[in-house]
Amino acid sequence: MVETRYWKKIGMRVTKQMAMEFASRMNLAATFLDDEIEEFTAVTHDSADANDEIETLFANPDEYPDGGEPLDPSVAVILKANEWTKERKVRVAELKEELKDEILALKAEEVAAMVEEEKLTEEEASQKWDENLKSRCIQEAKIKWDEEFNEKVENYQAELGLTTD
Repeated sequence: MVETRYWKKIGMRVTKQMAMEFASRMNLAATFLDDEIEEFTAVTHDSADANDEIETLFANPDEYPDGGEPLDPSVAVILKANEWTKERKVRVAELKEELKDEILALKAEEVAAMVEEEKLTEEEASQKWDENLKSRCIQEAKIKWDEEFNEKVENYQAELGLTTD
């Protein structure tokens, strides 16, 4: 079995080899504008620091031997959103059926408007309306699912103390 450790810096469990690969990509040299002093400030990060951290991480006993490692709240939101996304197809189908009656209730009014605005006969307008019913139900269901999904994500973020201002 391959030895792993939870590396807080990247927020996931890694093997020593994985950690070393991550560390090799951590060399950084950049500048940023420091607004307080109105000048560019250099920032560097050497992968040697990360290598030392990895050696220490694997030299010590596993801090979370039975799992249960801390989960960053933003990662928890991503995982939960992914779980909800897997339910999308079934939910859109349910919503399509739920919304169909509401949309059908609008038929008479909308057909009358089509007759007046598009100068169609009632039969032509009704046929045209019927042809669009399925795609309209699907479109409305997708919009409703997006609203539900966004509300779930925002509520979960609030529950975890994350704000979306």
